[in-house]
Amino acid sequence: MQKTLPAFLFLTSVFAVNATAGVPDAPDEPRPQAIELPRDDADEGPAGPPTWHKSLEPALREARERKALVFVRVGAEWCGWCRKLEREMEKPEVQQELARWVLVELDADDDADEVQKLNVGPIPALRILDAAGGTLRSRDGYLAARTLVDWLRRAADPNAAGDSGAPIAEIPELSADTLPKFIRLLGHRDAELRDEVIRRISLRRDLSAAAVAGAFRSGNLATRLSALEILSHWKAPIADLDPWDPATLTTQRLDELATWAAHP
Repeated sequence: MQKTLPAFLFLTSVFAVNATAGVPDAPDEPRPQAIELPRDDADEGPAGPPTWHKSLEPALREARERKALVFVRVGAEWCGWCRKLEREMEKPEVQQELARWVLVELDADDDADEVQKLNVGPIPALRILDAAGGTLRSRDGYLAARTLVDWLRRAADPNAAGDSGAPIAEIPELSADTLPKFIRLLGHRDAELRDEVIRRISLRRDLSAAAVAGAFRSGNLATRLSALEILSHWKAPIADLDPWDPATLTTQRLDELATWAAHP
């Protein structure tokens, strides 16, 4: 038995090898082929950030070519709220909306001449211009991303209503009774409304001179800037008076202005 068992195992192994020697290998199963889908440019990832012009003239040329509106943002390096607004504008929903606008970024210090043309007071300041450079909408101050997108969309719609807190159509006629309200509106955050108030007051120096001089003396920065525009139109003695520089607003100079306003 000791010799028979190994022989039996050997013969069994040989038989098993011979039995499978003529069996062909099973063919490899075909591998699934990747399907090539047509490329879509929209799936190639988001476009780069919008391009901002650094002056108005090239932006207006582009606006005429594209038949588009111009969105102007005015800020400054030292302006904290401007930097906060810039971070809001980097959000995807704002970037998507800006893609259809011609964009301009101006510095309140370095681009003072162009900024003055836009009647900018407080910053950040936002302006919507047509292709001829006319101001269609104005807004001053910080806006959150969602509010900014809504404002831009309304501005792009010719049928959109104004978004100011006190619509221009509701401003009363200027009179001795309504003059205090007009003076308060000189500091309103909506620049479009503020411009209309300035225009109406400028036509009534006889009625408004003393009140405007008082607003310049004691108002906040926005009010002083609006009052300064009116006083300049009236050719009041305001040389070297600068609302941005309180050191120029001396008691002597403000008293001289008050004396002039008493007999404009």
